[in-house]
Amino acid sequence: MSNPTAEEVAAWLERTTKASGVPFKMTDPATIEAVATLLLEGREPVEVTDAKPR
Repeated sequence: MSNPTAEEVAAWLERTTKASGVPFKMTDPATIEAVATLLLEGREPVEVTDAKPR
């Protein structure tokens, strides 16, 4: 899906979390903080030199 709307992302998230048995809403403060940190700070790109196709 290229450039999805907020509604499409929400529907996808709800559908995939339900299929995986994961709660749609997070209530654990530590988990929410960890996710927020990842979203706000991002990650440093890692160069992969010996990756094998899946």
